[in-house]
Amino acid sequence: MLDFTRVVKFSRNFRYFCVAVLKSNFHQGPWNILYFGTDQFAVRSLDSLNSLKVNSSLINNIEVICPAEKRRAKDIKQNKNISTVRQFAEINGLPIHNWPVDKKNVDFLSRFHLGIVVSFGHFIPSWIIRNLLCGAINVHPSLLPKWRGPSPIVNTLLNGDTETGVSIIEVSLKKFDAGNILLQKKIQIPPNTTYEGLSEELSILSSNMLLDVLTNFTELKTLAIAQDEKMVTEALKVSKEMGYVKWSEFTCEYIERLSRVIGHRFGLKCKWNDQVVKLETFGEGSTLPPGASDSAEYGQPFYNSCKNVLYIKCKDGWVGWTSLKIQYRKSITAKEFYNGYLVDKHTGKITSSLFQDMA
Repeated sequence: MLDFTRVVKFSRNFRYFCVAVLKSNFHQGPWNILYFGTDQFAVRSLDSLNSLKVNSSLINNIEVICPAEKRRAKDIKQNKNISTVRQFAEINGLPIHNWPVDKKNVDFLSRFHLGIVVSFGHFIPSWIIRNLLCGAINVHPSLLPKWRGPSPIVNTLLNGDTETGVSIIEVSLKKFDAGNILLQKKIQIPPNTTYEGLSEELSILSSNMLLDVLTNFTELKTLAIAQDEKMVTEALKVSKEMGYVKWSEFTCEYIERLSRVIGHRFGLKCKWNDQVVKLETFGEGSTLPPGASDSAEYGQPFYNSCKNVLYIKCKDGWVGWTSLKIQYRKSITAKEFYNGYLVDKHTGKITSSLFQDMA
């Protein structure tokens, strides 16, 4: 006698299998893309995709998902540089869907073949990915599984890595940056590379790699490689506290890296007589500047008038600055700091004050 329960179960499983095959392998374009992004890093890839939409048959439609932005209309008009995905979409007439997506209103997702996630910063739930015909892919600016998580470029530079790259992966249904790798390309990092410079280079590489993935999606999907979980390193989230200098713990090299990597965003900070000081322009590091004491305490300042550099003693030497800013006051040069804060106006003697760590 025929077991109706088994027939129904087989029919359901066979249907799921067919849907899975259709979703994962058999679309090569033209693509309908749902783009998830937020910041400037994501803008270049979106710009490239939009150019393909206009000038080729590879992409049929692009729509954007991004969080709302608290910006006044006046600020939007005055900002000539497009720094967010929402700005780019508004200017170029791309439809925008606000994040988070309402689970009761998911019908629009079925219009898209593929989700592309670039510098989005939000976990995308499985019900969104499963409603996209071919799922979603993520562009991650590191050589995964190294530097999973937020701010991989910052972590790469602060760690002193000599190489990095871009990984395009399937979006995992369970956790960030853990999907199979579709495509990965490597670049070398020149000495003294800044965050802005490396971010620009990796964004260009990302744009070119996305074209490869969209053109060869079926083949790359079939050959996708699982990440080695034993090789995972987690990227730390960037915060202003990372720029709080600890004179007895930070080396010259590390302070110089901090200046290159997060100085543009948060600045490096310490205290002078309980006032917050922002260390603005890095000059140079030195084991022992001419004229400085080899028995100096951590945080001790020394001004070199020949170079117009203010040196501060750290763990393994001295780091020099050409400009800094005392809290609530304008930026000043090293010479101005020396005249205004290091020399006693009445006696002409050098003060014994030290730069302190942030509490």
